Amino acid sequence: MRGARGARFDPATGRRVIQLVYDGERGAGKSTNITHLSRAFEHVRVYERPSRAVGGATLDFDWLQLRGGTRDELPVDVTIIGTPGLRGLASRRAAIVEEADVIVVVCDATPVGVQRAVRASRSRPKVPIVLQANHQARAGALAPSEVARALSLSDVPAVAADARDGRGVVPTLLAALGAAHDELGARDALGRAVPVGPPLTAAALSRSLASVEVDRERCAEHLLRLAATARAAR
Repeated sequence: MRGARGARFDPATGRRVIQLVYDGERGAGKSTNITHLSRAFEHVRVYERPSRAVGGATLDFDWLQLRGGTRDELPVDVTIIGTPGLRGLASRRAAIVEEADVIVVVCDATPVGVQRAVRASRSRPKVPIVLQANHQARAGALAPSEVARALSLSDVPAVAADARDGRGVVPTLLAALGAAHDELGARDALGRAVPVGPPLTAAALSRSLASVEVDRERCAEHLLRLAATARAAR
């Protein structure tokens, strides 16, 4: 579905659109980040589509669209998409990541969370990356630099966060937008054309993902496990 990479210009609205994809394992805090951003930027929120979820696990994707500032006298919209973390939905997660202008890797910074992220390490498109070392308030949480080394991301911006109370959430977004603007500047300096065309919509992404095969058996196992955990916690 993705054509040329980079923030595109929408001739219908006269706006540039930057797509940020928040990616990470289940429980890393992607949806928590996006929910906090929706509240923090309610005054510039254009559209929000929370994911369907079971036991806190995202089943499709989160979507948040914000009015941004301007660049080169052009107004900018920012679309934030959160991937599902269930292993059985890995194919759909990969399809969403391919839509990114910038990827925010959200990682549970506890030793167990980092190990899980390392085991699940996957290739990503060649776009700017920002790392968020989340859950810093949890016992044993690793510093952002340690998380970055473990994930072989030592050369990208790394932000300490605890998304549950909002700490580090907005700085992460600002780091991602800074990376997007740097990429735009580099593109302009090289004389590369800005992609032109209608931006991705939540409805179009949903239709596209419907045709992506998933591991239904693995999804069912995960959902049953989550349901059992939720019942036990009551």
